[in-house]
Amino acid sequence: MNDFRPYRLVEYNPKWKDTFEKHASKLRSIMGQDILEIYHVGSTSIPGMLAKPNIDVMVVVPNIAKIARYRSTMEAVGYAAHGDYSHISEEYFT
Repeated sequence: MNDFRPYRLVEYNPKWKDTFEKHASKLRSIMGQDILEIYHVGSTSIPGMLAKPNIDVMVVVPNIAKIARYRSTMEAVGYAAHGDYSHISEEYFT
């Protein structure tokens, strides 16, 4: 199986920060007090950098096991759950 995924790099877009904030707000409304921090990570978080136009969000929680209870709500608002996608004790959503 070929895991190659072609990527398209684009010029930095200042609207990416607003898009991140919308995701962060939505995640806060779903997970509330289970969130310690939310970070905009990846190339779209760096002003002026060419980037894949995908907003990467990292949510820091005190207990990753609790995230499973949010899967159905996350899916109901448009996120797709992929579980521990990279096998490093994380939950991955797109």
